[in-house]
Amino acid sequence: MRYYNYDMLRELPQNMRDSLQKYFPTNDFGVSLVLDNLAGDIDIVTIDRCEGSVIGKSTWTHYANLQRTDNGTWELNEQFKGENEQEMWIYGYFKTFGAAVRNLAIKGTKDRKPIKIYI
Repeated sequence: MRYYNYDMLRELPQNMRDSLQKYFPTNDFGVSLVLDNLAGDIDIVTIDRCEGSVIGKSTWTHYANLQRTDNGTWELNEQFKGENEQEMWIYGYFKTFGAAVRNLAIKGTKDRKPIKIYI
């Protein structure tokens, strides 16, 4: 797992970094966005596909978001879907961040049917 910058690596709690590294151990994927709320809890982690060198030029392409919901579960979603790339597809809700990461690693996003679509 790559991180777009060192601050993102430091911002994520160790248990979240461990889950990401366990299920995405190669440099083919990277964390491109980490957002927290006013209380300092992580609310969104965006994962991209990474192509190219770890040092130097590489291309990062959106893969999925892991987003905390109001009730504390984690939503697995993917942006830029649909005919005009204006939709967000929801693939599931999980009790823990680790469960959402595991599901993403096992099932991926390719040819996956959403349970909800937001426009």
